[in-house]
Amino acid sequence: MKNILKILLLLISFLIFSTSTAFYSQDDLNNAYNKLKLVKSWDKYINSIDLIIAKYGKNEEILVKLESRLNEIDQILVWKTDKRSRDLKTLLDYLNIKVFFALDNILEEIKQIEEEAKNDEENSQDDNMQEDLIYPGFSTNYNDKIKTILAWKEEFIYAWWVWALYEKADVREVVFYITWDNISDLKSSIWEAYLYVEWLLLKKATSSDIDIISSTKASITFDKLNDFILPDDGQVDFRLSIKSNIIWYQNLWKVMKDLIVSDVDFDDVVWLTSDQRISNINMTNFSSEYFTISPANVTIWIIKNLNTSTQVELNIKSTFWNNTIETSNSEPKINLNTLKFSVFWNDSSIATYELYNIDNSTDTIIWTYNWWLLEFDLSTMNVQNKTIWSSSWENYRISISWINTWISMELLRDWLIYDVNWITNSIWLNANLINSIDLGYRDF
Repeated sequence: MKNILKILLLLISFLIFSTSTAFYSQDDLNNAYNKLKLVKSWDKYINSIDLIIAKYGKNEEILVKLESRLNEIDQILVWKTDKRSRDLKTLLDYLNIKVFFALDNILEEIKQIEEEAKNDEENSQDDNMQEDLIYPGFSTNYNDKIKTILAWKEEFIYAWWVWALYEKADVREVVFYITWDNISDLKSSIWEAYLYVEWLLLKKATSSDIDIISSTKASITFDKLNDFILPDDGQVDFRLSIKSNIIWYQNLWKVMKDLIVSDVDFDDVVWLTSDQRISNINMTNFSSEYFTISPANVTIWIIKNLNTSTQVELNIKSTFWNNTIETSNSEPKINLNTLKFSVFWNDSSIATYELYNIDNSTDTIIWTYNWWLLEFDLSTMNVQNKTIWSSSWENYRISISWINTWISMELLRDWLIYDVNWITNSIWLNANLINSIDLGYRDF
């Protein structure tokens, strides 16, 4: 049972292309739902599946990949009769049917759009069709996760794929809107912003192109654009990156946490064939993930994992560049706050985990867990053992005490948390992990 949730959460990470031949009715969905209710903790799985469908229910490509992966897993489980495999099969049956209905809805919407375009081609430029110009989608090589941006380092904060419907379009102006609880410092905090199209720099914006609209919303405008052409036979990738000012002694530039690109306006679009002009296309439903501008960030390296050792060892390094603390020109330092792992093991086992700095094995954080989450709160660790100075690193070890068990571990993507000392608002910062880090598997 304890592997079921893990497999569900990892499904999206192992997707491959395929097509589907299955057909389901509403009765099939109801029957699958009732069967799943007999599984322990069924409500958690139902909620997880609903979240997957809510997030990806409009993305046909991802749903097709997911459906293919589900079919593969189903073939693996078809001959297994143990209880855990049967429960997982029940879960996958329900998820497969939900994916089928989501895909069916997409195909029905596409059919309706095609029929409307065929029956009323002359009205394809009216206000009701304007938003169909933009079709966004994720880029596979863009880190779309929550991120911490090191001040003075350029970092992408937004990316979509777009293309035109019916005929090519020329985009003359793009406006990105950024929101936060207090956005008033954004204009002074950003050095420059950059608009990329197909990885080529199209336009640069400075503080004069940033407008503070309200206390919670600001805009970055790229106008008088050339060569931002939306094709009608393919797609184009456009991205926003920023480079913030250095955070240092006695300046006006601040740490800014949990910002988000909330929406994007294409404010001046011209159809190239008909020469029709559209004043505004607003992409309100396609926001970025949250990001933070920070004076420091951390990187992590795996020294040992469970595939090669009975212990896990992590190397955690800090980077500050030229950022300083607020009260002097001294370099800041990082204090590790929290580390969280997903851990799975066989049901009859008990395992105890000890985390410590390799330089001081007596100052340990001990955790005996009884479910899949392993959390180390470093608040009780001595300061010198959890502090990382500028451009330095510390090595940490996790020792495992076990009783007849196998164990697999991952460092969770959003759960390497740290604080930066002596700088306002620099607490509970998140390391830039694109994905969770696999720490291996071992039979003990």
